Amino acid sequence: MLTRLAAAALLVAGPAAAATAANTYTLQISDFPAGAISGATAPAIVSGSNGKDHSATYNFKVGSREEEVTSDVVVWKKAADAVSNYKITLGGYTHLPHSVAYTLPAYGDEQVAEYEPEAGMGEVVVHEGNIVWMVTVQSCSHFAPAGCVLGTTPPKMTAAQALAELKKYASKQRTRIGSG
Repeated sequence: MLTRLAAAALLVAGPAAAATAANTYTLQISDFPAGAISGATAPAIVSGSNGKDHSATYNFKVGSREEEVTSDVVVWKKAADAVSNYKITLGGYTHLPHSVAYTLPAYGDEQVAEYEPEAGMGEVVVHEGNIVWMVTVQSCSHFAPAGCVLGTTPPKMTAAQALAELKKYASKQRTRIGSG
């Protein structure tokens, strides 16, 4: 996990723009089961003077476990900036040792989706036009960006659980981008 955090710190290209309360790009509380709560936001994937980052994290119960979903969207002023920063984001968040590629429906112009067994986490990074977005799903654990806000630390998500949850929330994220 230290590698992911170090990569996140390196990816910030200038001062990150704060997400606003009026953010319509990221997943919203209404996208989750009843009882979901908004957690601390994760570090920005990539942002700077030419892009605005929107980030949101939610925690909720699924059976006996606590799940955390992070939605991060960067809207770039120029499509060329989105293309180059998509590649930078992939370099920091994907193709880690032992990662397993997922096949998901197409959500944009290009995307990479993976399961990371060490963290028990599924994620997809998508580029579409001038937007780069990422959705991460995982059981709450010390790997989760916002930590366990509901007081439980269950076992890691299996690859199958992560794939099912990633499909669900990436689809909802894609819908939000379309209306953003």
